[in-house]
Amino acid sequence: MKTPSRIADILIAQRAPVVITRRGFIIGGAALAGGLASPQLWAQRTQPAVRSLRGLVRVNGERATSSAPIGAGDTVSTGPDGHISFVVGGDAFFLRENSELKMEAASAGRELIGALRMVTGALGAVFGKRRSGRVTLATPTVTAGIRGTGCYTEVRDEGVYFCTCFGAIELTSGNGQQELVVASHHDARMVMRDAGTGSSIIPSSVGRHTDTEMDGLEKLVGRRAPWIGTPDEHKPYPPGA
Repeated sequence: MKTPSRIADILIAQRAPVVITRRGFIIGGAALAGGLASPQLWAQRTQPAVRSLRGLVRVNGERATSSAPIGAGDTVSTGPDGHISFVVGGDAFFLRENSELKMEAASAGRELIGALRMVTGALGAVFGKRRSGRVTLATPTVTAGIRGTGCYTEVRDEGVYFCTCFGAIELTSGNGQQELVVASHHDARMVMRDAGTGSSIIPSSVGRHTDTEMDGLEKLVGRRAPWIGTPDEHKPYPPGA
C-alpha cells in the first residue's frame, strides 16, 4: 500500500497540485481540478442536481426522479407535461415541455459542461464564468458561444428564438451570419430556418420567459441576475408567441 508521502511524491512528479489538509489528508490534482478547493462548488455537489421536477422527465432515456444524478454527458428530455430545473457545477438550467437537451463534458469531466445541443423545445440557462474557453450551445438554426451569462432559447417551426438575457453571446446562423449580442436586460433575436437572400438573424420581442425565472436559475447557484431591484417588465407571452 502506498504511504501518504509516496502518494505526494507521485503527484509532484506528475506536476499535479497537492494540498495537505490540517488532518494530514492529501488532496491531489484531479480532486482540485474537480473543484474541491472551491467551497461554493463543493457545497453545490452535496445537493441533488435536480432542483424541481414535474410530469414526465427522462435522463438518458430513463424516467427521472428528484434524486436523479445529472452531469455533462447526459441527455435530458421532457414529455408534454414535463418540466425540470437542475444544476451542473456552476451552471443552472430549466427545460419546458417537449424539450430535449444533450450535454457534452469539458476536458475537466462531468463537473463542467463544454457544449450543449438543444434538439427541440425550450431552455433557460445561466452559466458560471470559465477560467478559459467557452460553452457552445447548438440549435437547429444557430450556434451560440457563451461565457458567464444567461440565455433563453426556444425551437420553433419558423426558426429558433434566442434571447441574451444578460452578458455577451456570439450568435452564428446556419448560413454563416454572425452577431455579437451584449445585454444587461434581455435582447432577443429570431434566427430563421429559411431567410432566402435576407438576414437570418433578426431582432425579436421578448418571448415567454421572465426576470423571475432567470433570476431563479441564478439563485440555484448562489448568484443573482444583474437587474435585481428593478421591476419584472417582461411578462411571459402565450406559448408559441
